[in-house]
Amino acid sequence: MIGAARRMSQLDDAIARAAQLPLLDAAYGLWKEKWTLDRVERPPRPAPQAGANLRDPDVIKRLVSQAFVQVSHERATAHEGPTFDRLKRAHPGAADDDLRTAIKAAVKLEGDCLRHFTSTGANYFQDVRHAVALARQDNPGFRQETYRQAEHDLAVTMR
Repeated sequence: MIGAARRMSQLDDAIARAAQLPLLDAAYGLWKEKWTLDRVERPPRPAPQAGANLRDPDVIKRLVSQAFVQVSHERATAHEGPTFDRLKRAHPGAADDDLRTAIKAAVKLEGDCLRHFTSTGANYFQDVRHAVALARQDNPGFRQETYRQAEHDLAVTMR
């Protein structure tokens, strides 16, 4: 029971942090915490069935393809899923369309950061800053702290 209370506290803490932020920044923060918060709110998925030959390149290709499809679907429907519910809890007075728009903007910012990243091999952190600067041009309206968080998130993702 203590574990469940701790997990729910983690969710409540994330929502409380988001409530202190403007809508766009709250949406970005909750979107970036999505996978952690999903584990808090949802029961774990069943373990993969035994018998998959992970040495078979066709099996690996199929599993990777399935993972890409799942991530693409989550990104495309983020404004309809648990991030919407969490953002609604953080900003209960906001209109649903505004919440959806903020989530779409947060997902776009993350995607644009990834799209603009190119490693020159010269200075990794400069490459990260450059990618976020380019993404920022197409994604105005977030606070400076959110763009700095996007730099951190991109650096971790692309390492």
